[in-house]
Amino acid sequence: MTPCSVCSSEQGRLLFELSGYAVSRCDRCSHVFVSSSIAAGALDGAYGRAYYDSGGAADGVGYEDYLRDIDTRTRGFRDRLAQIERYVGTRGHLLDYGCAVGLMVKAAADAGWTAVGYERSDWAAQYGRDTFGLDIVRGDGESLPQFEGRFHVVTMWDVLEHLEHPREVLESVAGWLKPGGLLALNTVNSSSLGARLAGAHWRHLAPPHHLQFFSRASLERLLRECGFEVTARSVQGVLALADRRMKVLRGPAAWIEGIATHWRTKKLATAFNLLDEIDMFAIRK
Repeated sequence: MTPCSVCSSEQGRLLFELSGYAVSRCDRCSHVFVSSSIAAGALDGAYGRAYYDSGGAADGVGYEDYLRDIDTRTRGFRDRLAQIERYVGTRGHLLDYGCAVGLMVKAAADAGWTAVGYERSDWAAQYGRDTFGLDIVRGDGESLPQFEGRFHVVTMWDVLEHLEHPREVLESVAGWLKPGGLLALNTVNSSSLGARLAGAHWRHLAPPHHLQFFSRASLERLLRECGFEVTARSVQGVLALADRRMKVLRGPAAWIEGIATHWRTKKLATAFNLLDEIDMFAIRK
């Protein structure tokens, strides 16, 4: 068993075996993660064009057509940026870690930020450079760039679940931020009701693309230990449809899902940990 990504314990309990990978829960801190060793080079080709197009990779993980939904995705990133701007009150330097083709970078640059992207996919990084003229640094997630003290904001949308070594990355991010800088992120929420009900059929259990499955507690612990103070949290995602076997909801199930995912009940959904993704804002101490 590989050490826990949060507390480094080597003691854990096997939960599932999926696609030849073991998914375990740490005995010490309860973090859920892929505990099998990842073969050298296994992730190098995992995020090519196929991941973003025509149903994703051969195992069905990925996007049906990322580029087809560019307008919708861009509106979503603009909404996230507006939330960040309300929080920080000014524009400055922003890094989007795991930026894909750079839609968040473009949204920030169009709004007047000095924006940079960091991306491990050769295809996605090149597409963002060629199509939008963006500043995107290509890296494998291990060879981290030297950005010390450069940014007012770092964003990490749907990133932490993909990382082999999230602690090392978050420690680097803390160094890239100016004191008092903001880290805005979201990731999958293994402590949610939807995840617990779905079990091995939870939609986010997808190794080797997804390797880390944080709970709210394990994520907040890791952020604190990496030099951050969590200042805001909310939940996103779904409840019943978190189970990949459920294609259509009808009757009471659809009614419950609608209430759980409605923006008007977001505070209640957060309080009761209902939905299977989590957003956090954290300040570098």
